[in-house]
Amino acid sequence: MADREERLVSALPLTLAIERGGRRAAHHRRRLRPPIEVKDSQRIVPRLIIERWRRHYNEVRPHSSLGYLTPKFASQRANAASRRATGPARGKWSKQGAPSQASRGPKKQGRSVGGMRFVVLLFLALFPAEPSHAQEVPDLAFVSEYIRELGVNERMRALGERELTEVGGNNQLAALIRSSTRIQLELGAQIYKLSGIHLKPPFEDLAIKITKFYKMKIEFHQRLIAISTSLLSRPHRGVDYGALAAEAPKITASLEYIDRSLLEATPLIFATLIDQKPDKNGKVSHLIITKAERQRLLVALSLHFGQKMDLENQSYIVSSASVLKSYLLQYKCSDEP
Repeated sequence: MADREERLVSALPLTLAIERGGRRAAHHRRRLRPPIEVKDSQRIVPRLIIERWRRHYNEVRPHSSLGYLTPKFASQRANAASRRATGPARGKWSKQGAPSQASRGPKKQGRSVGGMRFVVLLFLALFPAEPSHAQEVPDLAFVSEYIRELGVNERMRALGERELTEVGGNNQLAALIRSSTRIQLELGAQIYKLSGIHLKPPFEDLAIKITKFYKMKIEFHQRLIAISTSLLSRPHRGVDYGALAAEAPKITASLEYIDRSLLEATPLIFATLIDQKPDKNGKVSHLIITKAERQRLLVALSLHFGQKMDLENQSYIVSSASVLKSYLLQYKCSDEP
């Protein structure tokens, strides 16, 4: 029985490499994009990384030396304490030698205002707000979020594939369970993000369809977790372990098909940024975003994928990013003639 289980486990690694694209993705990349480079990315990307780290260090990350508060909130609390220690400015003195009641103001109201200010600062420190797209049009917010999701999904795919190749035996099954669980958690967060984005016609159902693909991937990864758990558990009578091992490649093929479908939908995702009004030549040649907004999207693609977009053999996820990059460089922006 042990030899049989070992043979089944050894047959899984090559079939359980999660969501690979291979040469078929390279075919889509060659068909959908020309080899165009992002200008000035080497100059802009380091500055963006440093600025993001600075904000996280000063506004989000708690410090043990400050009582596990963020530097920003600790500074605000120190300033508030200093103001309370010095007290209010002295008002005019009455004939009896004490400040008049009018200059002092009502004591209880002042204390309640100070207490409310402390509660507000504490809430902001404990629940820092995420970067907002309030200044962006919904279509730009949608594409920005989708690029972020592509980058996160590619990192998890590559990490899971690397973990499977670095370990052997039952450790591969444990690595598969860990990788699929990470992917499930992230896809759940992405579904929540996309559910808050509402696009205008004719793209009002686009985000909903993407979330349906994500939900299908969650179900397939749950099945991979169940299969790996069964193979790791003690043998049970009536369990066809051979059938379980044979089901794994079918699931990975289904996951690849979903990523391929998302790749083929990438032009539709980009189309949300196209200005449907024709130019003087009667052609649709402009985007609804400015040059600065387009540059932010290009920098985000470079941050998430880098040189992967220049490789010949790309996964379907990387190919989706390559398609977005090429289309962004082919169209003029709203502030260009």
